[in-house]
Amino acid sequence: MNVTPIKASTGTSSIGSSGPRNKIRINSLQEKKARREPISALALGDFTSARLADDAGIDFVLVGDSLGSYLLGYENTLPVTLDEMIYHARAVSRGKLTMFSNGCGSNSPFTASGSKRESNL
Repeated sequence: MNVTPIKASTGTSSIGSSGPRNKIRINSLQEKKARREPISALALGDFTSARLADDAGIDFVLVGDSLGSYLLGYENTLPVTLDEMIYHARAVSRGKLTMFSNGCGSNSPFTASGSKRESNL
């Protein structure tokens, strides 16, 4: 088994890549859509997964409050705190070099609809 350290700051892929990838921008995704090319996305919340996604050529990743269920073991997304979201978003941003998105679901207290719902209670 060959274990090669991955340098997070190089912008190059270490797994079967032909070289560094360009940053993915919104217009890059729009162009892919116009050409009817598939767009790949993953929800994740840690450095290692982000690095693997980047190396695999995933177009973008999303760090959302769903990480409360699949990563933190909560029964739902409601217990996820802003501090937890920031922690995981920072970890992913260190591993995903081409495109990264941070978002929260519609039932999150960090969204306008979540805040509105709470203020109505």
